[in-house]
Amino acid sequence: MTPVVATLHAARALIASPDAWCSGVYAETNDGTPAHWSADDAVKWCAMGAICRAAPDIETEDAAQKALVRAALQLHGVHPMTLNDRPGAVHAEILATFDAAESMAHDAIPPHAGGA
Repeated sequence: MTPVVATLHAARALIASPDAWCSGVYAETNDGTPAHWSADDAVKWCAMGAICRAAPDIETEDAAQKALVRAALQLHGVHPMTLNDRPGAVHAEILATFDAAESMAHDAIPPHAGGA
């Protein structure tokens, strides 16, 4: 698993429960207060905030966010921040977008990458 695929997988896992997902801000505390995505008391993340939280470094974060953007545009015709933050945003659509991004990123891996 590449770092980008692993980051998308981990970010999706962070927000797998609707109770761990938010919109309108990158992260929230348990009482709904906006928080930085890296805050110790953050318990909810938006799609992009979850990627920031899950990524091991800025390069992987950037690549994972670009993968999510490609998937959101392909599936929904909008940027993932628009999808995540629009009125009536649907948690299942966000998860489906992560699934598509992970699949697309995995499919982009050359067959013999990583040596064997």
